[in-house]
Amino acid sequence: MLSQTLITQAHIAESDPDQQAEASQHYQRARETLREYGSPLDMARTLVAEARYQQGQGNLAETERLAREAHTLLQELALEEEAELARKVLESIHPTH
Repeated sequence: MLSQTLITQAHIAESDPDQQAEASQHYQRARETLREYGSPLDMARTLVAEARYQQGQGNLAETERLAREAHTLLQELALEEEAELARKVLESIHPTH
């Protein structure tokens, strides 16, 4: 429950240019909570959401790190359709053509 609240707070902060640092902090706290208490699927979904956010902020190294972690986790869970979402984030920062 705490992780969902933090993710919601991150989404709200994303929409306010004055709260960009808070958005990152909420995502980080959500990931810390999920690592300790959450499901791997919720963690992977949070990683993808944060990767998209970081991409929008121009933080491509962090985008790549988060998307790769999500992709690996989703493949380990054999959730190929969800892994595809993480792969698309990676492709958007490293186009193949």
